[in-house]
Amino acid sequence: MLLGAVLFAGLAGAPAAQAHDKLTGSTPAEGDVLAEAPARVELTFSNNPAAIGSEVRVTGPDGADWADGDVEVLNNVATQRLRPNMPEGEYAVQWRVVSSDAHPIEGDFGFTVGAGATPAPGDGTGGDGGADEGGADEGTADDGVADDGVADDAAAEEAPDAGAGVWILVVVGVAVAAGLVAVALLVRSRVRGPGGS
Repeated sequence: MLLGAVLFAGLAGAPAAQAHDKLTGSTPAEGDVLAEAPARVELTFSNNPAAIGSEVRVTGPDGADWADGDVEVLNNVATQRLRPNMPEGEYAVQWRVVSSDAHPIEGDFGFTVGAGATPAPGDGTGGDGGADEGGADEGTADDGVADDGVADDAAAEEAPDAGAGVWILVVVGVAVAAGLVAVALLVRSRVRGPGGS
């Protein structure tokens, strides 16, 4: 009879020993990346934990604990308020509560604040505009250089033409002079011819 009572008590106590509450969710959640620092950390359990003996630490990148005040337990949610002006970086949450079966349970997770922030709109606009204006100015300068090159080419082409005209005039002048000399000699020889005979 006594043995049966002991066995019954053991079987009845086994489920109770295994009935620890479990963390079913949190806000922020494990691995969350937040644009702004949260005002609190909320832990949701499978059952209502005890209000006494609960503790939550939120350690920031500076090594400080950013938890503010005591843990507040309402039904199956334990809430830990956080101090303002939390710096950007990674945070480690370590929690410990007393399960509804009077056994302490604990765990940890992490989240990040401020990672992946986008630059303010318009930061790159000024640079792009400056580059465009510079490109326009450079194009204008290049056009001026190109125009100078065209003018030089035209002057170079005109110079040979002017030189050729001078040479033509010289040749024509020499030919005319030679013709005049030939005519003069011919006339002179004819004039002398009759007189000599």
